[in-house]
Amino acid sequence: MNGSQLRAALHQGRRVYGTLITTPSPHWPNAVQATGLDFVFIDTEHIPLDRMVVAWMCRTYSALGLAPIVRVTSPRPLRSL
Repeated sequence: MNGSQLRAALHQGRRVYGTLITTPSPHWPNAVQATGLDFVFIDTEHIPLDRMVVAWMCRTYSALGLAPIVRVTSPRPLRSL
């Protein structure tokens, strides 16, 4: 399921299933795909993940038919120091 399909399913009131991903390990994507889930939730608010790693994770899960949803640390693209 891609992001558009996930959104449509939610608007139609259909059930969708997903899981929280807490690791960028390359061993997880295929294992998660085999479960038949619809989306993955990648939490960067509580788990420090580099933007490049998150981008890789999003591309990988998308390619496997799992819509990635990312929780960001801040709605601002750049944080003040």
